[in-house]
Amino acid sequence: MSRSADPIILALDTAGARCSVAVARGERVLVRRGVEGDTHLEHVLPLMDSVLRDAGLAVEDCTAFAFGAGPGSFTGVRVACTVAQGLSWASEKPVLPVGSLLALAVAADAGAPGRQKPSRVFCATDARMGQAYSAVLEGSGLDWTEVEPPFLCDLQDLPGRVARARVDAVAGDAQWLAAHWTPDFLPPLRDACGDAEAIARWAQRAAASGLGVAPEQALPVYVRDQVAKTVAERAAERRARGDRA
Repeated sequence: MSRSADPIILALDTAGARCSVAVARGERVLVRRGVEGDTHLEHVLPLMDSVLRDAGLAVEDCTAFAFGAGPGSFTGVRVACTVAQGLSWASEKPVLPVGSLLALAVAADAGAPGRQKPSRVFCATDARMGQAYSAVLEGSGLDWTEVEPPFLCDLQDLPGRVARARVDAVAGDAQWLAAHWTPDFLPPLRDACGDAEAIARWAQRAAASGLGVAPEQALPVYVRDQVAKTVAERAAERRARGDRA
């Protein structure tokens, strides 16, 4: 434990294309990020050792372990979940699963110019296969409420979903998002990444409030029921529902 009452959080994120690990201690957050394309399983532990060493901490000093719970890469989310569970079992400390889209809202708010509060934000990340993982959250800082919980959205349907959500901004990789609608038609984009840094900041406050679960209760969030569903199969489902092509 630290000399202060502030929780020390070790956060892991392997839900996206780049692995990241962060340590939150007081007002300071140290983060280490891997290279896009690196294998998460091979790099998460070295990154963890690096950030703990730079923070002058050991695993035993941590109050709780947080991880990006998804939605995201099916195998990627499992990596961070499994490591956090193992650390929790070994140290008898709690785990904090943090939704990846919640973390994205936290990161987008921190970097928003003017930071008008509270705000309603449409969060979206690349789900591959022509789809996005999306959610609508409302709040500011570290306090957020899900207006629409995580859902899958076809990229061609993103503009309509955003328009109907009546949000103040859209959060995510701005370059990726801008490719899927006309910026002057929809709310401004906030370029953000909800990785281990945002997860650590949110989890630190959550741990201070006594939140956290036993390792066996720390589960990922899966939105896609059938990962191997083809583009043709999803197009047929849209036609069956009567959705616009």
